[in-house]
Amino acid sequence: MLNLKKIKLAVITALFFPAITIAAEPVIEMPVKPIAAPTTQENMASLSKPQFSAKTSAAANEIADINERLAVLTARLAELELQSKIASKREEINKVNNPLSTTGADSFVPTVMDIDGVDGKLRASLYVQGGNTQSVRVGDKVGGWKVKEIKMDSVTVQKGKEVVRLGFGSYSPEPTANASGVGIPQLPR
Repeated sequence: MLNLKKIKLAVITALFFPAITIAAEPVIEMPVKPIAAPTTQENMASLSKPQFSAKTSAAANEIADINERLAVLTARLAELELQSKIASKREEINKVNNPLSTTGADSFVPTVMDIDGVDGKLRASLYVQGGNTQSVRVGDKVGGWKVKEIKMDSVTVQKGKEVVRLGFGSYSPEPTANASGVGIPQLPR
């Protein structure tokens, strides 16, 4: 290694005597190949790009293609997740604005065909979706609704927090509030 005095001496000597240089170790000269001046755009582009083998280049292109597809798929997934959140919020708003109206199979509310029983053990026959009838007791489920109570003049069903009192023949969607504040539709008169 060179010490500080030798470095200072080499710098001063190189300044005053540029043709004479002092080096601590011999300098190895490496031959330099002159680069031909590029004459076309293609030659100029080839100098700016690193030279890879065909195998390396094909692998790099494949990785680039995969990265592009991955970016597109990630963007599509983000879009679908956002659309799902929007649909969920719209459904939530609809439930708040119209608590008794839903769509599809969830909107079906059974109607009472008849009620019978002995010694307080009542059973109700309900018209269900598709025009069929189903015989139920308290605790049974009908199309997502759970039978909470059967009286001689009505059947009370519940789905989630929604409680509906069913009368004979038809269902009226105009709710009235009971003591707990839960909306109950009017019975037909």
